[in-house]
Amino acid sequence: MRLVISVLKDATYKTDSEIYEGLQNQFPAGFIEIAPLTAKDGRDILIALEGQVCRLRDGQRDYIIRQFETSSYSPLWLRTAFEIAKSWKSVDQPGEDRHVLATDTTGLIAQFIDELTGIHHHERQLVTRVLGYLAASKNGLSAKELTEVLSDDATVMGAISSHVYGVRDTGMLPPSVWVRLSRQLSPFFIEKRFDEQPLL
Repeated sequence: MRLVISVLKDATYKTDSEIYEGLQNQFPAGFIEIAPLTAKDGRDILIALEGQVCRLRDGQRDYIIRQFETSSYSPLWLRTAFEIAKSWKSVDQPGEDRHVLATDTTGLIAQFIDELTGIHHHERQLVTRVLGYLAASKNGLSAKELTEVLSDDATVMGAISSHVYGVRDTGMLPPSVWVRLSRQLSPFFIEKRFDEQPLL
């Protein structure tokens, strides 16, 4: 049996790095250092992601890789950039108008969330509440629990009731609203089992 443990070794996070130091004292020969990603790694990852759902133009891919280099080769930045770029059309010019990608990960995540509302037409209150409820939950929420909480949220229901037929009659979040949003957020969801229930 082999046990693989991923641990941090970073002078900036001294307390967190104590686990690494303790393990290194016990198992000095069993360590492999994971080097940061490179531009080539980023291009390979991007091509693999494209193969699943879309095909970017060479110029679009090159632009994303240049921004990836500026982002300090963050894997989260790259995945978020891909989720934004996969809605680009072949004629869209990267680096122009709404096709400019933030170079820092926090800014790019904010851009992705903004585009859920501005480009993909999800109500902002729905997007922010979904992310907020998931972040605030102790162990996560099941899709059923999440839709029930959203159905009881007057702000969310008020925001979608003017756009979605039948919301006022049922008082429940329509499944189509949740399915459409969860499909776009799914690359960032982790599903785990807790008390025999799948939680996001």
